[in-house]
Amino acid sequence: MKAPAYKGPRCAMYARFSSVRQKDTSIDDQVRECDAKAASLGLKISPDLHFKDEAMRGGRADNRVGYQAMLSAARDKEFEVLFVYAQDRLGRDDLEPLRAIKEMEGLGIRVVMVHGSYTAHQIPVLFGRGRRLFEVLPSRVELEIVRVIDTPQATHIRYRVRR
Repeated sequence: MKAPAYKGPRCAMYARFSSVRQKDTSIDDQVRECDAKAASLGLKISPDLHFKDEAMRGGRADNRVGYQAMLSAARDKEFEVLFVYAQDRLGRDDLEPLRAIKEMEGLGIRVVMVHGSYTAHQIPVLFGRGRRLFEVLPSRVELEIVRVIDTPQATHIRYRVRR
């Protein structure tokens, strides 16, 4: 007897590994752990919605084919839930993962981290006349973390613009 067809929300997953620090099996490990997390929630990741970037460093999101395909599929409403092994798989800098998560949430897509969690909540940095920092910077600017100070109330991050 055949198992009943899955009727839950369409689920996708994104995996990436850097050839510098990780072994080739890392992608398979990430896929396996994302599938296990989905199953533990009663969900199933569609095989046609496995987005991967192998031997890719995390910095430039526009250079990652699998990442761009995942964003395109999200914008086309091809899935409702995205599984990611950890936030740093979306990008090494602190901004790209937050941009992606914010976009997913804006599209109504739930993002599930297999390891760790994320905070998409940011208190804006304001300039004169109430202009927000990220509204006045060009969309393609790269920021580099200079210093991080953790306090019980907040994490303060100082950035510098990469040229």
